[in-house]
Order: sequence, then C-alpha cells, then structure tokens
Amino acid sequence: MRYLVSSILLLTFILFSENDYGQCNNGANFYPPTAYTPPTGVWASATIINWAGEVIQVNVNSGDIYEFSTCNIYGGVAASYDTELTLRDNVGNLLAYNDDFAGCGTNSYISWTSTITGVVHLHINEFPCASNSTATEVMIYRSLGGGGGGGGSNYCTLPNAPSDFPCSAPSIDLSQAYYGSTDCNYTVDAGGIDPGPDNFCGASNNDSWLKFTAADDTIVLDWTVENCSNGNGVQFAVFDGNCWDQDNMVEIACENPALGSGTFTIPDGTFGTYPLTIGQDYFVYIDGWAGDLCDYFWEAQSGIAINPANDSCDNAIVLNCGDLDTSNNILATSNDAPPSCGGLTTGAGVWYKYIGDGSDVTLSTSNSATNFDTEIFVYSGTCSNLTCIGSDNNSGSGTTSSITFTTTTGVEYFIYVDGNGSSNGQFVLSVSCINACNANAGSWN
Repeated sequence: MRYLVSSILLLTFILFSENDYGQCNNGANFYPPTAYTPPTGVWASATIINWAGEVIQVNVNSGDIYEFSTCNIYGGVAASYDTELTLRDNVGNLLAYNDDFAGCGTNSYISWTSTITGVVHLHINEFPCASNSTATEVMIYRSLGGGGGGGGSNYCTLPNAPSDFPCSAPSIDLSQAYYGSTDCNYTVDAGGIDPGPDNFCGASNNDSWLKFTAADDTIVLDWTVENCSNGNGVQFAVFDGNCWDQDNMVEIACENPALGSGTFTIPDGTFGTYPLTIGQDYFVYIDGWAGDLCDYFWEAQSGIAINPANDSCDNAIVLNCGDLDTSNNILATSNDAPPSCGGLTTGAGVWYKYIGDGSDVTLSTSNSATNFDTEIFVYSGTCSNLTCIGSDNNSGSGTTSSITFTTTTGVEYFIYVDGNGSSNGQFVLSVSCINACNANAGSWN
C-alpha cells in the first residue's frame, strides 16, 4: 500500500501537532518525490493524483505570481471533498493558506507572489488538516512578475544572474531550478575571428556566462525556453578552458537553437570523446538566437556539484527507511568533520540523521551513480558529543561503502559520508531497514 509507513507517521504528526487557525503541516510527506517547475501562462499540475496529507514541492522564482487551486473556476478541476491548501517555505514558515475560497464552495484557491527563489511546499489536506486516499489533482498557474521579453528584467537582478564575461561568471548550484534571461542588455566580446568565442557553434549576439563544477563525467540538464520576443529561441553551449582566453576555449556541447523544452547532455558527443573531469569547473555560454530575448530555466537530472546544505552536523538531513539521496562532497568542507571512528579518519563530507525505531538499518553507497571511494560513519549522541557506532570503507561494490547497525527507538544517529583520503565525487546513499517485528518467525511443530 502506497505510503503505509509514512501515512501512519503523518497521522500521528497531525494528531499531536498544533495547527493554528486551521493551517496544516504534513511534514515531509512529499509526492511527487522531486520538485515541480510550473510552466508559465497555463494551468498544469505536478501529478494528476495527490492524496490529502501529501506535500507538493514547487520551484518558484522571486517576483513571479503563483496560483494553486482545487476549485473548478481556477484550473478547471474540482476536488471531491472539503480541501485545505497551506503554502510553506522549505523550513516550514507559513506563506499562504486557504479553506473554502469565495465562489468555490468547499474547495480552495491561493494566489501568491513569490518573494524567494527556491522551493516551497504546498500541503494538501481534507478539512480539518486530515488525510485521505482520494485522488486529487492540484492545479498550478505561474505568471511572470514583469519586465521586457516576458519577465527578463526580473531575472536580471538575481544575485546569480549570468555575467557578461567568463572570468566573472557566477558558479551555479543546480540542486534547484535555475532561472535566467537573454533580455538583460548583454554585450558581445568583439575579439578573435568572430564576436564571442571563436569555437562557438552559432553566431553570438547577446551572450552571457555561467560556470558549474562537475560531479560526474556526464551531466544531464532539462531546459525550458519561453517568452521569446521573436520566437527564435536561445543557444546554449558548454566550454572548457581559461576564462581569460575564450577564443581558445574548447566547445564540448551545444544546443542550437533551443526553444520550448528539451534535454541537454554534456558532453553531447558531437565534439568527440570528451568526458568531464570530476571537480573541475566548466563554462556555460548563453546567447539569444539571432539576438532573441527569451527567458529560460534549467533543472539538473544529474552530475552537477552542489554547495551542500548539510555541510554541518546541525544541518543534518533526516533519513527514513527506503530513502535514496544523491549528493556529493566536492564542494563540502571538513570544517565540521567528526572524530575518527572504527579505525577510519574523516575528511570533507556531508551529514545525515536517522531517528532510531528498533530496526536494523543498512546504509550504502553501492550504486552505479557513485563514482568515487566513499566512507560512511555512524555516531550516536549529540553534535557536540558524538559516540562512535561504526564505520565502513569498502564493503559495498568496488570502493563503495555499506554498514548495518541496530537502532534503539528514539535515539538519534548521526551519519557522515566522505571520501577515503582526499577522494571526492558524487554518491547515492540508500537506506534500507529490517524491523524485528517483521522478521520471519520460522515454522512451529
């Protein structure tokens, strides 16, 4: 049965938590499991089947207007029960709430102007803050907040907006959707044989630059290009080389032109065999095709190094049975590395936490997407007073790690994943559990 364990935990959470003024909080009962990026100018949904008691993760951009609806008037789909919608940021702060919107009967509708760029959580409930297993489609509509070219000026003021020059290109973290525009008065470097990089697959008109750190030898990005002034689209390219010598940069991928939506693989194979080097910076080149002014956004499927939020013990990510988390330690530090444990010494890594439930828990990085020599450490106690439970280096396949330990109900266990020595890269951490209550009792004569 879908979400059996999480539903029980969620019901307990709802029964014992305060919901001031009816505003609901379903915790981290996410469905779909990944964040949804709404298109602009059209009603759409993250999934056609949500249950009350679940949370939709939504990528939002500061200044844009978002509408959320279970009401037929807004989006054309009506829920069959008395709904509540609660909008919170990714740490739980209340952003908006509605129950029984005017003209919608017992259905709900929220219109909210975003003041943040990142992920928000839409909590769906049956009044009063209850769960059910009735199929519900929550409709979402996104309107751009303003600016020429359909909102470009809004994107131009973001702190990580692309630069006119490669040496000042901001480093992007694609753990969340990235928004940008070619409508930001960008100019083209006139040096070399042609304007822009000499090895560019197109003709440069209003180019701009970003950079990223590779966490794998191949990167896959999903892209959307919209609100183009002339309907031509955008040109994307990826270069390797020195920022001060763009005419001698090597082009390793090109999407020309890009309009609508698609997938961008880096390297794309057009320029020969050229695997990316893990931990190295590469440049993203963006230009409007024939000078077009367009908005665009990307979402990374895999391969981009991130600045990990769980770089410290206090920010450890809570894990549950069945979880699978993809991360890396490339941009992590060892500033909050724990003490040595089980004969292994810690380096740059990231933190997780598991709340004991009496089960035997196996943590593993044994996955084809793990691309470096990992270590896993397990501790009990507090962040300021950790007690070693155990560690592992190479018990998984190849140089990956796997460790099993028995938990005590209510005890917090802190988990640290790093690389053996100075090794770094991308890993996939899985959590599997065996509960003693579910063990095979055998045969009785």
